[in-house]
Amino acid sequence: NYGKAKELFEKVIELNPNYPKAYSYLIPIYHAFGMNANAVQAYKNAIQMDENDLVAQYHLAVMALKNKQYLTAKKLFKKVIDMNKRHVGAIFGFGVASFRTGNFAAAKKCFEFVIKADPENKIARRFYNFILKKQ
Repeated sequence: NYGKAKELFEKVIELNPNYPKAYSYLIPIYHAFGMNANAVQAYKNAIQMDENDLVAQYHLAVMALKNKQYLTAKKLFKKVIDMNKRHVGAIFGFGVASFRTGNFAAAKKCFEFVIKADPENKIARRFYNFILKKQ
């Protein structure tokens, strides 16, 4: 329940405004409510406290991807991947953003990694098969 989660994380921030993870977890919640300016501010707050906040980077990247801001998404997913080379979610997101910007070679590598890590990922497999047919 996003409403309850929003209420609870905002309460955590009220009690402890220096807890970066509360801001990080609010990013997708704000996005779900269409409060993208709040999501970006939550990201800025989290990163100001912890510039290596993987959760904040990832959530903002997902938001950018959903908003079809593919270059921004790639940049943010790349930051996550630089911090964790095996972050399947970020590699998948980078693959989707690469696909959407026409970089099929990068997308193919990403989807190969995701399929190897998660053979049941039908979406990654669909993107991958589409790329193979284009070659």
